[in-house]
Amino acid sequence: MNVKNRMLIACLAIVVGIGAKAAETPWETLKIMSFNVCHCEGMDGRIDIARTAARIRAEDPDFACLQEVDWRTARVSGVDEPAELARLTGLHDTFAKAIFYRGGQYGVMILSREKPLSFEQIPLPGEEPRILLVCEFRDIVVATSHLSVGAEAERKASIPLIRRAFAKFKKPVFFTGDWNATVDSAVLRDLREFLVLKSDTACQTFHGRPINGPDGQPYDMSKFCIDYVACDKLHAPDFEVVDAHVVEDRETSDHAPIVTTLSFLPPAAHKPVLVPAPVSLKTSDGLYRARATEVSETVVTKRTVDAAEGGLPPHGRGGRHLRCVVGRRGVLLRPPDAASAGRVLVRAFGLPLVHG
Repeated sequence: MNVKNRMLIACLAIVVGIGAKAAETPWETLKIMSFNVCHCEGMDGRIDIARTAARIRAEDPDFACLQEVDWRTARVSGVDEPAELARLTGLHDTFAKAIFYRGGQYGVMILSREKPLSFEQIPLPGEEPRILLVCEFRDIVVATSHLSVGAEAERKASIPLIRRAFAKFKKPVFFTGDWNATVDSAVLRDLREFLVLKSDTACQTFHGRPINGPDGQPYDMSKFCIDYVACDKLHAPDFEVVDAHVVEDRETSDHAPIVTTLSFLPPAAHKPVLVPAPVSLKTSDGLYRARATEVSETVVTKRTVDAAEGGLPPHGRGGRHLRCVVGRRGVLLRPPDAASAGRVLVRAFGLPLVHG
């Protein structure tokens, strides 16, 4: 059963009072963390797995996607970090080796409330070999990687392999990780051909020391966002971002954890109600009148505004505010307020509703 059907059944169960155990129902929200844990070494130079686990527990994610994880290396005194992190967080662990390192292995992992149905490890290019870990769960797929820190060409060479790995799934795919690329980079441009970013990209996520670039010269990534959570383009409209933030933590690792909380939008949320333009709407900077020459032909993405119940009160005071989007043909009203907002606008402006 897919995510949409499970969500609808869960909602109906609540309405009619059937009731179900929380463990048997899908998430009302879905929380995904991405965290480069630097083999659990903090900025104080101490390896402290309990500290890393505590940071993860504090955010309480459904999925914690971790990079730079050691398995029984001499660097961490032979400790099985994936197993220990799973024990301390109470989550299932799935580890993927990128390289053998100092008597053990080094790679990425996914901690999850639900045990994966299956997982795949796909080697990616890099002077230091990289790995893509893809875990399939009952309703979604979660993947993570730590892309090459070397030449951009190495990161770009990974993209076709990542895209091919995701293309075979009909379920929503969430891709996370330390991609070692800034938001305006060619790497992100190529990834955005098949992914939609769902994390906060306005804040820096790396605060470690400058690293050596492919030319041997150090470069500083500490002013930028290089860690991300994204969803495949086909399913991205099904998930609305409730919250996306970078955790204020500069001690546990040289990266800050990033967390995205998503809410599932039922199928009805994708059927808009359209009110023909021109309509006056209250915006943060006063009145805005929808004119075809000023707005996007695509209707759905130009501008988010508020419509006030009963017309536009003086100086924007009073009225119930409803979300909608100004488009070329009119005002697109987004559920869950679409039905009520449609009646509000009809009352306020005397316009007929057109169902898009």
